[in-house]
Amino acid sequence: MWSEAKPLLSWSSDSYVYEVDQRSWIQMDWEGHQVVIVVSKIGKQNAIEATQLLIQNHSPSFIVNFGSAGAVSPDVDIGDVVVASATAEYAQPSPDSLLLPVPANVLSIAEQMDGICTGPIVSADQNIDSDELKQDLFARYQAVCGDWESAVIMKVCHEYGTESFVFRVISDFGNENLVDDFKKHHKKVLTHGAALLNQYLKLWCVMD
Repeated sequence: MWSEAKPLLSWSSDSYVYEVDQRSWIQMDWEGHQVVIVVSKIGKQNAIEATQLLIQNHSPSFIVNFGSAGAVSPDVDIGDVVVASATAEYAQPSPDSLLLPVPANVLSIAEQMDGICTGPIVSADQNIDSDELKQDLFARYQAVCGDWESAVIMKVCHEYGTESFVFRVISDFGNENLVDDFKKHHKKVLTHGAALLNQYLKLWCVMD
């Protein structure tokens, strides 16, 4: 969503915004690197198509999935930042195993930084909006949080051989109050998450 992309625009004073395939794209220079941001729109199919276009049109060295998420683990709070250690599509017919672990270097960077936790992130085309669903997902996956797109973005990147990782910020508690929580908190937490992502990527570029 635009609200998720907007905090990243502060990284550069010279960004170029344009439309392709009815999606917003942004190109900018950051720390000597060319960055391309695509606002994929919500949901599995939009995420698949946007990731494919990003890879086919720009051949990125790596892709970051940045955005908000709903808490699943009882140990995370609104504003916490989560780097996925693995992703799973929990609404699939065989949902009992995690689809994709991430490379070790992704987690090693996260572990160097204060304010970031790691763990599985689960995805489906639906909100996590009940304690019953949260408890089920935590029992099945030990998931830290859930969203709509992370798992399929990681899957597309894996199919194309493009390195990728997921960087999500908790914006709600994944219960019946999620809409109100999201409206109340998402701008602040995404600004905080974008600042941590900036620091993370500086470490990533040095290591890479």
